Amino acid sequence: MSGEASSSSSPSSNSRIPRRDKLRLTVRLTERDAIPYDGELFLTPVQAFILTKDSVHARSPNEPYEECLTVYDSFNDSYYMNLTNKPIADSKSNLRIASGWGRFVATHGLKAGDEVMFYEIDEWDVLGRCCFTLRVLLKENLVLTKILTTEDLLWRPQATELKLRLTPSEAYHLTGDSITVEKPRQPVNRRITVYDSADEMHYLFLTRSPAIDFPFNVFRLVGGWTRVVVTHSLGVGDKVMFYKIDERDMNGRNCYALRIIKKDRIPPS
Repeated sequence: MSGEASSSSSPSSNSRIPRRDKLRLTVRLTERDAIPYDGELFLTPVQAFILTKDSVHARSPNEPYEECLTVYDSFNDSYYMNLTNKPIADSKSNLRIASGWGRFVATHGLKAGDEVMFYEIDEWDVLGRCCFTLRVLLKENLVLTKILTTEDLLWRPQATELKLRLTPSEAYHLTGDSITVEKPRQPVNRRITVYDSADEMHYLFLTRSPAIDFPFNVFRLVGGWTRVVVTHSLGVGDKVMFYKIDERDMNGRNCYALRIIKKDRIPPS
């Protein structure tokens, strides 16, 4: 099948919203994966099995294989991609998603380091195989990076939750709301919807209000921040990164993807 996208180029009113419990696979792109038009997304046998649930990838990785995947992007445009293991000259790994993948890369301006996430949706192709929504997490949509300190992880006397401290500038970069820097005495209390790397949803609250141990003009992320810390066993020196994603909450505000790099995996500067 052709790898052409459908002719529609604007967001559709019935755009498929991925069901959060149906995330199948997340892949961080390499230079080889991110070649416009000619690129192919290389997978390991384990990744191919997770995506297709076909045990042939784990049982017989050298057995000839080709399968068509029907994929929709966030604008509801369709792409027909082929998962294949046809031999490639001078390559030890030949299991890859080809055909429409290169056009998807070009259309969405993907680059090395971006992430793509395949979600299973309640739709099947003519052969009865499930279809997917493919979402992207662009490096350029990184809006905030924090390296955690003791203050961000400290249980204070009589406190019921942990707090991630933000400066007004950091709060502005996260929300894009000028009130965070232009009106330093005005209280702020805003819910922020965040998805972690396991696609678990966390509700954080950005607040600026008087507190015994905080200056008025210091922002805090509270609420679900405690759950994030506990779930991911965060420690001093770990890095947390917030990315805007193409999803909005019930108030029309951006949602975010949260990515974490543990201290022992942060490369030296």
